[in-house]
Amino acid sequence: TRIHLIRHCHPDYAIKHLVGDEKMPLSDLGKKQRKLLNKKLEQIQLDKIYVSELLRSRQTAEDFAKKKKKKCFTDKRLNEIDWTEWYKIKYFRMSEKTRMKKIKEYKTLDKEMHKLHDKSRRLLADIYKKNKGKKIGLFCHGNLIRSMVTSVLNTDIIGFLSMEIYQSSVTKLV
Repeated sequence: TRIHLIRHCHPDYAIKHLVGDEKMPLSDLGKKQRKLLNKKLEQIQLDKIYVSELLRSRQTAEDFAKKKKKKCFTDKRLNEIDWTEWYKIKYFRMSEKTRMKKIKEYKTLDKEMHKLHDKSRRLLADIYKKNKGKKIGLFCHGNLIRSMVTSVLNTDIIGFLSMEIYQSSVTKLV
């Protein structure tokens, strides 16, 4: 079984304030990225495609799915994760002991990270269970992909914040 975590292509941030996060389409750059991504995905030969509810994720997947005559299965568990509170805190260059002392929210955020990791592992386990022996594409979002990868690696919040998942990238889980 191969699960490919595919981050959506570049969205049109210029109109986010008009349409909102959920309905933000791909930008012109994102459409160019999608063509290149589709060439890579043709080599992978996905058996099944899952997409988040957000437009940029669906738009990233649709051309490939149409060309390969595959149905896109929408799964709200693949939607983006709000990480605003975690992002504000500077965890780097301090020990866990110092973080616990200086950052009031550390324990709470660490518990939230563990909950998120559990949720990510359950999602991956469910996808795996339903698709044994297949190549699966999950078209989703950077923070969710970071959560899935760091949950498998069993890292803490620093592992999550240290990882970058670029737009139109593919991360393969075997």
